[in-house]
Amino acid sequence: MTWKGKNPCVRLVEEIYETGKKVEKKVMEEYEKMIDGANYLP
Repeated sequence: MTWKGKNPCVRLVEEIYETGKKVEKKVMEEYEKMIDGANYLP
């Protein structure tokens, strides 16, 4: 699988994640300030 001729970066995650957990809207807004999205993606 490629996108514009580049292969995806894939890593194995061996941790177990709990399902059904939610983050409060106020907390998520703080995380979103720190997220830097890739400018080259559509």
